[in-house]
Amino acid sequence: ILMPCMVFDSFKNVTVPMLKNSFIMLLVSFAICFLSSAMGKVIYRKFPEDRKNILRYATLINNAGFAGLPLTKEVFGAEGVLYASVFLIPIRIFMWSAGITMLSEQKTDVKNTVIRLLKNPCIIAVFLGLFRGMMKITLPDFLESTISALSACVSPFSMMIIGAIIADVNWKGLLDKGVFLYTGIRLLILPLITLALCRAVGLDEMIAGTAMILTSMPAATTTALLASKYDADVTFASKLVFTTTVLSLFTAPVLTLFLK
Repeated sequence: ILMPCMVFDSFKNVTVPMLKNSFIMLLVSFAICFLSSAMGKVIYRKFPEDRKNILRYATLINNAGFAGLPLTKEVFGAEGVLYASVFLIPIRIFMWSAGITMLSEQKTDVKNTVIRLLKNPCIIAVFLGLFRGMMKITLPDFLESTISALSACVSPFSMMIIGAIIADVNWKGLLDKGVFLYTGIRLLILPLITLALCRAVGLDEMIAGTAMILTSMPAATTTALLASKYDADVTFASKLVFTTTVLSLFTAPVLTLFLK
């Protein structure tokens, strides 16, 4: 409920230049997904098959939506949330297609992938918000204030849930070579590469910064959930989610220092 409200609210003052930047952000997100997938194939090739698939999935799919949207709003405001919402579209596509294939080793149904994507509340909020912004639709004051208030709850609720994740995990056994390697790639290497490439091609600093912030987010919680569903190494997947979630509380703010 809260995240779609934040996404919808970010489109209320949409302009044509913002739409052009949104299209650029869409291309940037697709490029990062392809880069992440390629890196996963190369870097983790010597790991056991079940761990390799989990690492590849977690490198391709991260928690950019749940953890990234609140931070983006704090750094860039509503316009940053707009770009972040567009950035999430390719991630959702890859999560229900290539991501599922990595863990299940079965080809995904294109029709089901499209249906899952269109049913995602945040994707629906993107289209509704875009329609509202382009049509300049003004909502009643009570509804406008309610949506704004709900969107403002995302950050504190995110911190509460992250705290619950930290409190519920056994700290023993976290020392793992695969976890350390993945953590460095997910939280530092990928976001810094993203920022460098965006600046190299001369993209707007808000686009570059938003892309970097979202790329620096921890492993998606679906990593552990899907590992359990497809009989992969659930313990290892949980370690990836937990470790990157905790460390991202420190690395993400530090990375924002690289923004102009």
